Amino acid sequence: MKKIYYKKIFELLIVTFFPTFIIIFFNIQKLVLPIVILTAILTFIYLSKKNYKFGNFLKTKKRDLKKISLRVISVCIILFFLNYFISPEILLIFPYLDFKLWIVIMILYPVFSAFPQELIFRVFFFERYSVILKNKNLLIFINAFVFAIMHCIYLNFIIVILAFCGGIIFASNYYYNKSVFLVTLEHALIGNFMFSIGLGYYFFQGNIKYIYSLI
Repeated sequence: MKKIYYKKIFELLIVTFFPTFIIIFFNIQKLVLPIVILTAILTFIYLSKKNYKFGNFLKTKKRDLKKISLRVISVCIILFFLNYFISPEILLIFPYLDFKLWIVIMILYPVFSAFPQELIFRVFFFERYSVILKNKNLLIFINAFVFAIMHCIYLNFIIVILAFCGGIIFASNYYYNKSVFLVTLEHALIGNFMFSIGLGYYFFQGNIKYIYSLI
């Protein structure tokens, strides 16, 4: 039992820090989106082999939707004022500078970024590592920490802090609801709002810049 425990701890450290180091070292942030999608596909195959109950993807309740809606509104209000006081010069800059690209991101982000991320960081993580992280608070904290470390690829402290806070929210959502739909919905709504008000500016050196060059 101890051998399995230490093996998974070591594995978790490797999957947390090694990909982050590789992406930063080789400066391949523009490839993050295809990497995330490919990893999500591999995750789906892994879960299939582990007989994961994919019915949980759409599991939802009316009261949970209401609770998440209120939380999203509260988080968005906080993010708006945070953006306003810290970086007022970038407030609403994205839709103002390139409205068409903003629309594209609003449509693509939930499907090609938020959902794959939740499949990897919540479903896979909880399925594989909840065995060694049995304490609820520790499980949620470590999940948020891993999520934040992965966002170090953008080399921006603000993104890391926001990712950690978001990780706490999303991990709690998945822990209590076990619904991929609900956690993806929350992730997508908050993510799209961040891009809309200007905080997406800090991601510009990564995926957004690459998408912009293609369009």
